[in-house]
Amino acid sequence: TAAAVAGGGDGFSGTEQVFPDGYHALIDGMLKETDLSTDPPKDALINHVHLNAVVTAITTSDTDITVTYDSPAGTGLVKKADAVIVTVPAGVLRSGLITFTPSLSTTKQTALE
Repeated sequence: TAAAVAGGGDGFSGTEQVFPDGYHALIDGMLKETDLSTDPPKDALINHVHLNAVVTAITTSDTDITVTYDSPAGTGLVKKADAVIVTVPAGVLRSGLITFTPSLSTTKQTALE
């Protein structure tokens, strides 16, 4: 799972969730919890969500996660975070369009075959 990838683990302890109307439901749900009463919302989740971004690399270190992406605002953009949520089809992971450093575990790579 994406959480396991970001955290370096191989497992997922929760129940599997299916989003029949698309993964935007995940973001929509998180944004409902955001206080949008200030303009702009101070430290609101909405300030950290980047839609229509094409992620090209995710690098995990001991201190943070660096995401490199392209968007309508430019290419090769970089964001650092404590955690990331990756919602991509298995085919995208198989294609190698997103470079993971360190690489996905052998278990995850085998599962994608």
